Amino acid sequence: MPQLTVIVPVYRAEQYIQRCAQSILGQQAVDLELLLVEDGSPDRSGVLCDQIAAQDRRVRVIHRENSGASAARNVGIEAASGTYIQFVDADDTITSDYSAAMLEAVEQNGADLAIAGYTIVQGGVRSCFQAAAEMVISNRAELCRQFDQLYFGMLVNSPCNKLYRRELLCARFPEDVPMGEDLLFNMAYLQKVERVVLLRHGGYLYDKDNEDSATKNFTHNTPERMLQYCRSVLPFLEQNGDGEQEKRIFDRIIFHSLCNNLNVAARGSGDLKKQIKEYVEHPEVREAIQEADIGDFPRSKRLVQTLLRLGWTGVVAAGLRWKG
Repeated sequence: MPQLTVIVPVYRAEQYIQRCAQSILGQQAVDLELLLVEDGSPDRSGVLCDQIAAQDRRVRVIHRENSGASAARNVGIEAASGTYIQFVDADDTITSDYSAAMLEAVEQNGADLAIAGYTIVQGGVRSCFQAAAEMVISNRAELCRQFDQLYFGMLVNSPCNKLYRRELLCARFPEDVPMGEDLLFNMAYLQKVERVVLLRHGGYLYDKDNEDSATKNFTHNTPERMLQYCRSVLPFLEQNGDGEQEKRIFDRIIFHSLCNNLNVAARGSGDLKKQIKEYVEHPEVREAIQEADIGDFPRSKRLVQTLLRLGWTGVVAAGLRWKG
């Protein structure tokens, strides 16, 4: 049984999959298997996956009809045989010491989950997102106290900057939700863990130049769909935090998601002012706008909050269009 299974959902990835696989197979001092789940891709991805497998016995290919990235990842989980599981997107790469660093951190600290940093690569520019400090979080109550920092440090949502213990991985990626399946999956897993180790290692290289990727496509959503996504954190917060802490984090998450959705809407051709009004007229969103403590957010988001509190949706719409 290998120490690690790396799962890669593959769709429309003929330009990237060989580079991705090479980075995984080049991991130092790691006994691994690579599962390439080819999700009915119409390009040459499937052929390339078979060629990669023919050249390295550590690679297995699963061909299936197209069902989406979540379903592909779930197929990979079912087929995995490693003690630990890691996910990589087909257009991304990892540095040669990335998996070993995660495995060492988990095993030395008896942790159930490792959360590492990651590096966004766009237009030749690299931006690293990482925890403020490396640490071991010894229980879920402490994890809840650290949750705000991790969530707004952009470290919670993605499955790709994490190492999971397979025996605890009862959760699966939801296949029937329009957004937030990664967060739903991770929140379900967090309910199973006791010890979490944080690494500042930024060796996951996220290729943001390929925003057409099936695993990176973000679409504008209705207020209720956005809130469904936000509510996915509530069971964890309710069970492991206190009421005041839960409310503060939840309001911040709603407002953060609102800003993200409005930025996406601003890049479309719809009536942006009308869309903004739909959000602010929803009671939960309106309450978050009024009460969210976002003093540490960027100035642009604090300005949006002020303008929405004043009811100046037209000014917000004009500003977002100009920015976009």
